[in-house]
Amino acid sequence: MSISPSKGIFHCFACKAGGDAIKFIMDYEKLSYIEAVEKLANMYNFTLTYTKEQNSHKIDKKVLENLNLHYKSLLYKNQEALNYLYNRSINDAMIEIWELGWASENQNTLNLLQNENIDKEAALQMGAIKQNEHSKVIFAEFGLK
Repeated sequence: MSISPSKGIFHCFACKAGGDAIKFIMDYEKLSYIEAVEKLANMYNFTLTYTKEQNSHKIDKKVLENLNLHYKSLLYKNQEALNYLYNRSINDAMIEIWELGWASENQNTLNLLQNENIDKEAALQMGAIKQNEHSKVIFAEFGLK
């Protein structure tokens, strides 16, 4: 392993892992990005302050996770999408690892967001949906095109 304190990076030649101090803590301790930042701050007695946006970030993450789960459940109901993946040598194990899904029609996504009480403006800001040049709502980069 090579560690460069002056550059603030590491590289493991055995497993090919690399990155900065936060990435090292994430990999070594199996933590999320936020947890790794908090651990690093705690190690150096640095106090973090949080803004109100932290809650909105958690809500955004929850909504996006719900959309992802929804799209993953739809994939196996769409044989055409599955055949497309299989023809590209993507197997079920890869589908699970990469958490691939199928985003069907726009209204399906909009209904799910409405059930989560997320208005279209908030959904646009978090990247759950997009608008085209005619301001028509279209869904985000989830699933297959």
